[in-house]
Amino acid sequence: QWIHEERTVSFAAVAAAGSPSQPAFDAYRSFAHNGYRYVIESFVSRIVMAPVGSPGQESLEVPAHLVIEGGFRFLDLESVHEHERKLDWSSEPHTLREWRAGDGALLVETLRAGCDAMAVQIVSHAEQHWRNR
Repeated sequence: QWIHEERTVSFAAVAAAGSPSQPAFDAYRSFAHNGYRYVIESFVSRIVMAPVGSPGQESLEVPAHLVIEGGFRFLDLESVHEHERKLDWSSEPHTLREWRAGDGALLVETLRAGCDAMAVQIVSHAEQHWRNR
């Protein structure tokens, strides 16, 4: 819930009903009937290892960033307005040898941290959009 200008606004977490290129207002009609005005859909579109090494470098010694790309759609069910924002997050670079060490513990830890960071970005930017609409 967000409280803004002495009003409490309730939000519900739901699975996305459409895709970033397809409006999903009809899928949320039941939310509007239950008093919800806004829906925020979050999505992850890609998770990649982005190398930053030079050609000819041994593959296990090439540093790479873990990159998470995604974003959110803010849907106003009353005005049928949609706002989409793409976001991304990138880790510090590590060699593939480091990423694989300890059964991939660094990769798992970094993926968790990246997902947490993306969630914070999504909530922050969605709230900013809501306040400035």
